[in-house]
Amino acid sequence: MKKLIKVLFIILVLSFPLNTFSQERKIKLGIQSGWFKANYYYKNIQPGWNIGGEASFFINKNFFLAAHYNCGFGSYIEERRSIFFDSWNEKGNNAELTNINFGILAGYNQPITNRLNVSWQFGIAQFIEICKFPIRIVRPDVLYGWSHAVETSGTHYCVAFPSKFNVGFMLTQKLEIGFAAGFYIEPDYKPAIVGLYCGPQLNVVF
Repeated sequence: MKKLIKVLFIILVLSFPLNTFSQERKIKLGIQSGWFKANYYYKNIQPGWNIGGEASFFINKNFFLAAHYNCGFGSYIEERRSIFFDSWNEKGNNAELTNINFGILAGYNQPITNRLNVSWQFGIAQFIEICKFPIRIVRPDVLYGWSHAVETSGTHYCVAFPSKFNVGFMLTQKLEIGFAAGFYIEPDYKPAIVGLYCGPQLNVVF
């Protein structure tokens, strides 16, 4: 995975004309949070929230590369591995789901006015899925000889392709507020879109 990201980074850098580096360059650091839904085959998937961040290097006013991170949380009903089907959260589910994505994206930024801009990004990321659900364990020291515990299932690692759309408004020369929405394409899953997220974003420009 690391070698693949390095190769992609080199290809993206070399794909830009050399004269683009004559323009003014800047770095943008951002944090985003809001709504998240895993959106795949688990039963009764319920949305949760996400937290993410980005460090973007602008080659010129239009093109940029970004180091991207996003973590989303949700819940579902685990029928295959858990013996406890009754709910243990307010949404009627007995399992928790965490999706973690980090990778490199290439983006295009389009200024609309002096303060307003929109951008779109696409790239490659490491996708990590973690599931937690209750299981029965045998314990001789309890009344009925058993109790339950929360198990972390096998963590799933694979490659995903994130896409993200941003709308930003410059409050000052250094501070930008906006809205971001995105999803991840994961070929190993059906449907292939494994995560949807959206919410406010705050950026600091250097």
